[in-house]
Amino acid sequence: MFDWTALSADPNHGPSLVGWSDYYSSISKLVFLPELGKNKTHHDFVRDLLNVNGRVLDIGIAEHTLEYVTKSSWFHLKLRELEPANEIWGLDINHELIEYVRGHYGWDRLMTYDATGEPFKREYFDAIHAGDVIEHVDNLGGFISFCRDSLKPGGQLVISTPNPHAYEFIKRVWHHDSVPANLEHTCWITPPSMNELCRRFGLEFEASYYLCGKQKTRRARYLGKRFYFKFRDFLWYEFLWVLRKPLAKADSGAA
Repeated sequence: MFDWTALSADPNHGPSLVGWSDYYSSISKLVFLPELGKNKTHHDFVRDLLNVNGRVLDIGIAEHTLEYVTKSSWFHLKLRELEPANEIWGLDINHELIEYVRGHYGWDRLMTYDATGEPFKREYFDAIHAGDVIEHVDNLGGFISFCRDSLKPGGQLVISTPNPHAYEFIKRVWHHDSVPANLEHTCWITPPSMNELCRRFGLEFEASYYLCGKQKTRRARYLGKRFYFKFRDFLWYEFLWVLRKPLAKADSGAA
């Protein structure tokens, strides 16, 4: 997490903005999925991040309708493949879909719960996944607090959210005279705003991944990785971030 307040009380302070840009570049990485293995996908990469040999909470598993939860590509289905080495939990506010998933797949550790309130298990999870969830909530502070307080010290939060600067969104202006998105979204989250949430709620902004499938990998080889890295926040449709809850002083070996 970049603490701009250590440099200035002005959030528009020039050197602070440069410091943020340098920090974000230092934690950002292009990941070329074809180089990681044959047929490696976005979901495979995220699942590997969550394979912590511990307790994993997946927030917002229902993905709106039954159409999503019956697909072989459904992420929570892939995440369950990590059992029994990992203890997988699923959470959503859609009670009907949670009950359907419970009956259809026979899974336990599923809950209907609002992830903006008090944790149902405090400092229990080694990792939390929130895939395209944060832009739907109406209480950002409550959501970040819920995740922070649910994690063990040192635990990680893997979060994805649409990128409002992406060309994929901007080009829609030509067709719709606006930038339409999912009509259930309440906000856009950018890297600086995610950093600020981390600063206010005591999390570390550890990593930002830009995943390149076959098409992007071919383009990067043609145009150059430096070009792709420089314009990453224009070329990518979605952000993928890893946040971490700091270790307690006693856990980190501090006096």
